[in-house]
Amino acid sequence: MFRSINCRCFGVRSQAGNVTSTVVTGYDERTRELFEDHLWKAKRLLARRSCFDVLEILHRDVISDPSEQASRINAFLGERLDIEPMAAVVDERLYRNRR
Repeated sequence: MFRSINCRCFGVRSQAGNVTSTVVTGYDERTRELFEDHLWKAKRLLARRSCFDVLEILHRDVISDPSEQASRINAFLGERLDIEPMAAVVDERLYRNRR
């Protein structure tokens, strides 16, 4: 599942150091650049190797439409899942940093 690069960098920093500020420092920018490069390389590897099947799901799409994303996951995995309970556990009220 993919989330915004900025969310990932701030999330890691917040958990590691209890930082509540949203100020981007040089360290944050460098971390973001390295992470973007890593994701690009991983996506490239997955695309070039026929032994991998990949389903890309955006975090925001799971939050906004859990039933649709559960259906996509179910189809990807061969229609063996019960999607109603999957979708039911997504609670937008619990999404961090939302007020």
